[in-house]
Amino acid sequence: RTLLNTYGADVAFQVVPRTFKLPDELDVWADWLQQHPEQDTGLWMLKNNKQRGTGLCLVPTQQAFQACFEITTRPGLEGVPLYRWYLAQQYITQPLLINNRKFGIRLWVVVPGVLPLRVYLHKNGLGLFSSEPYTPATQGSGNRLLGAGHITNYAQNENGDVWDLQQLARELGQSVWKALWLQLANVTALVFSGALRRIQEVQAQMDLHPRQTFQYFGLDFLIDSSLHPWLMEVNATPSMKATHEHQHVAQMIWQQKWEFMQDTFNLLRIHQHMFDEVRVQPTRNCAVCWWWPY
Repeated sequence: RTLLNTYGADVAFQVVPRTFKLPDELDVWADWLQQHPEQDTGLWMLKNNKQRGTGLCLVPTQQAFQACFEITTRPGLEGVPLYRWYLAQQYITQPLLINNRKFGIRLWVVVPGVLPLRVYLHKNGLGLFSSEPYTPATQGSGNRLLGAGHITNYAQNENGDVWDLQQLARELGQSVWKALWLQLANVTALVFSGALRRIQEVQAQMDLHPRQTFQYFGLDFLIDSSLHPWLMEVNATPSMKATHEHQHVAQMIWQQKWEFMQDTFNLLRIHQHMFDEVRVQPTRNCAVCWWWPY
């Protein structure tokens, strides 16, 4: 909604897949489908407010509106239609695959201040793969919860393949990765600059000194077969957990996340002596680990 209000539909829906809020925009969604049938991919992702990659349903367009409702059996409300989903989002039907598996990219961002706005995109990140091969969904699939081949959320694929960005760059090729990284950085800048006015309004209501607060975020991207990055989620509470059944993968995840946190502390001038119980000394130049997209 913030992107749409700030930049308009032409820009916003090049950053995120076309999305409609339910039930408020049910009529707007229907009008758009009627006016732009050539832009309809034929499949829509319905989302509710469940976390960890649950609460998703993929439906063909012709069944989407019916799927938005469920007939409740709750005592006293029997037979009453209720809205089951809060978002309808156009499904990306041609994701980029590696080894026939769908993957997403998790990046981390720190915002140490908004007067002026400062946004730092860390150069670490993770490629999170689905635990099953990807089978293209079809318009005749009917209402269904998604299988693991369509979901890259780590909570649903805890022991699936996980790569660092260096491995992903080697797989894609350095020139391709460099161009993709610039797109990821540009999207990051658009997202946070678009939200700046609202962030400043909230901070003013809190009556805090500009340098008394900071926030870190996890940004989740899906890359399509044309190498276009789609922002799927901005997570205000990204997990710093590092678990995997394979110890070397768990160690890699831990290293990626620890370096991000360590560099965040250095950026904010939270010094090592404040955390004597964590006996890890800085070994890298913090400045080379950040990309400043804004």
